[in-house]
This record gives sequence, C-alpha cells and structure tokens, in this order.
Amino acid sequence: MGETTVLADDMPLDPRREISARLERLDGQLARMLRVGAEDAMLNDLNMIQHEIATLRLIFNSPWDNDKRRDLRMPSSIATIATVRGAEADCVVEDMSVGGALVHLDVDIRPGETIELTLPETGLVSARVVNISATGIHLAFPDINDEQISTILDFLQANYWR
Repeated sequence: MGETTVLADDMPLDPRREISARLERLDGQLARMLRVGAEDAMLNDLNMIQHEIATLRLIFNSPWDNDKRRDLRMPSSIATIATVRGAEADCVVEDMSVGGALVHLDVDIRPGETIELTLPETGLVSARVVNISATGIHLAFPDINDEQISTILDFLQANYWR
C-alpha cells in the first residue's frame, strides 16, 4: 500500500476502508462458492476462510485510537430515504454504526440540522448532521432507543458473520 489517496480537501483516504472493501468482495466470492457446493472437507475449509475474512473486516472497521467514532461501523451502500425539513430525498448510507452514519444526500444541508433517516429493519431514526466533508454527510444518532440499537447491531452482525 505505497501511496495514500488524497481527497479534494487534502484529507487522506483511510486505507482501512479500501482493505475492508477488498475483504468484503472476497467474502462475497466465498459465499457464492459455498452456495454452489463442494466436498464436505472443502466446504469446511471455505467456511473457516470466510469466518477469518469476516474477523479481519470486523477488526478493520472497529474504532481505532485516533478515530472520532466510538462504535463499530459497517461499510455499505444502502439506498434509503431521508426526510429533510419535511421533504423526502433519496439517500445512500456509506457506512453505519449504532452511533451514526456517513451518507450521501443531494440536498442543501448544514451541520446542526436534524433529519429523519429510514434504516433497514430499524425504521425512522432521528439524526443530527455533525459534519459535511468530501467523504459525505456525517450523522449522529443522539436519540436512538434500545430497540433501535439492538436492530442495528443485529444488522451489522448479519453482514459480518454470514
């Protein structure tokens, strides 16, 4: 991993995100191989490899000492709907945790504003815009309840431990 990719605002792209994306692709390839089937011994080996890949993804996506975030986040590309000032807008969730999300939203929005975000299996979650950067709109979930936390954790776990 020689050079560091630089974004428009001179912020280096996190190399962990690229590694996690590559591991996710490998995990998908293994899942397809497992669906096709093989001998029992080979299936066992493939399952062990898939588990190791999931573990590595979990490590790379967990908060590190220099991270502002405190929660495990899952890289994703989830298309959803956000409600901003009463109007619905298409939204893509790039990564998510129980504490917040990084989203792309084609709406003029400012830090401090509150929006409603529809999350998979969780429903509507109130989110506060904490920052806007070249990587997207950074949201925090200040009023998330225990049931929503549990649902998001289940969603994150299902995507790491298929």
